[in-house]
Amino acid sequence: MSRYTSAADKFVLWANSGGICAFRGCNEKLLYQVDGINVNLSNAAHIIGHSSKGPRAEYKAEYKITEFNVDNEPNLMLTCYDHHKIIDDSRIRGKYPPELLFEMKKEHEEWVQRRVETNSKSIALIHKTKGEPLDEIILSEELNNLLIANIQYQEELMDFTDEGWLEAKKKNKELYAKFKETARHWPGAKIEMFPLSHIPLLIHIGSLITDTNPVTIYQYDRMSMKWVFDSPEAPHVEDLGLTVNRNECSSNQLVVTIGLSGIVHTRDVEAVIPPKKYDSMEIKINNPRPDRVLYREHVSSILSLFREEIYDMITKNGYSEVHLFYAGPAGLAVEIGRCINKSMWPDVYIYNYDNRKNPKYQMAITI
Repeated sequence: MSRYTSAADKFVLWANSGGICAFRGCNEKLLYQVDGINVNLSNAAHIIGHSSKGPRAEYKAEYKITEFNVDNEPNLMLTCYDHHKIIDDSRIRGKYPPELLFEMKKEHEEWVQRRVETNSKSIALIHKTKGEPLDEIILSEELNNLLIANIQYQEELMDFTDEGWLEAKKKNKELYAKFKETARHWPGAKIEMFPLSHIPLLIHIGSLITDTNPVTIYQYDRMSMKWVFDSPEAPHVEDLGLTVNRNECSSNQLVVTIGLSGIVHTRDVEAVIPPKKYDSMEIKINNPRPDRVLYREHVSSILSLFREEIYDMITKNGYSEVHLFYAGPAGLAVEIGRCINKSMWPDVYIYNYDNRKNPKYQMAITI
């Protein structure tokens, strides 16, 4: 795709074209799997070219194309490699004037829109503050529904100071505002979330979304390099050995530890919470390790236990603060956040883990 075209224009072009070549009669799907890896082969072909000698550049004035809008979506059509070459070939360029190409684009996108109107629709909510951004175009091929919109916070978090976390919280709130606006614009569309971010931010965005908004939250399986939801072995899923341990000693402070991808050690907790009298709730599984908890069946059982136990402790003991130490998958972190009811819970302090820091857990976000 054009190196000058913005990510937003690329996505709009892809969504409007359904990921299919818009050249009349082609209809080639432009995403392939090679050895299990998705490869995007689409071309964003300019109907009217950049330079004065580019394809159909002599029509710039007629179609009001300037250096400021030449790379915008209305002047692009999604094509396969071969048809991009054909329409730009100087020897036969006259066969493909702008009027014909704009007509092909309009005809194709109207056909895609009719498909959208008769099929189930999805909105992708992408939250990624670790590593490289996700390709929402490739992501669209993993959904069973047609992807009609995407809302995203994809920006690597580098500032772990108090100011950095406050700025990240602000961006979460902006993302949530976009979430509400998009959901209102597409009533009935499924919201499907793809999280790979720092745990405090995921719990915080979950608390904004709440459990009153229907959202399907996927987990990333690093072994298969795919996003997953239901277990392929359901209903016969592995027993995690899920347990909860509670200690109540009439404190106004509750410390919650959740150890699923690793062990939350007491020494690490007490490096930031003075080892005085505090109430505690510990949720853990046998043999905690990364990717042990992936599928909806496990997430639901852990979430149900968490919700039942913490509501009982908060209601019974009336804590003034809750401190949350979490080692587990990203998707479940969002679900944990969705349980936080600000009108019923006290302030919740969420800690970020970094094995190279001292202490390893550091307070990041308050809800």
